[in-house]
Amino acid sequence: MKRNYDLSAPKGVNGRNSDNTLIQKYLNWEPDTSLRTGLEKTYRWIYDQYLARERAGQESFVKP
Repeated sequence: MKRNYDLSAPKGVNGRNSDNTLIQKYLNWEPDTSLRTGLEKTYRWIYDQYLARERAGQESFVKP
């Protein structure tokens, strides 16, 4: 199978890095939660939601 790319289509995000320079400069703000801690909390929340729905007998996160 050969892939065909539509080079005129939107390219999406070129990177996934957060640069907080401007918000730090103008608002004197920086995040108080590290990326690792934030991801751990997010993963834990998603997992807890999954378990709660499994216990309730639901099969998906999306309600019909």
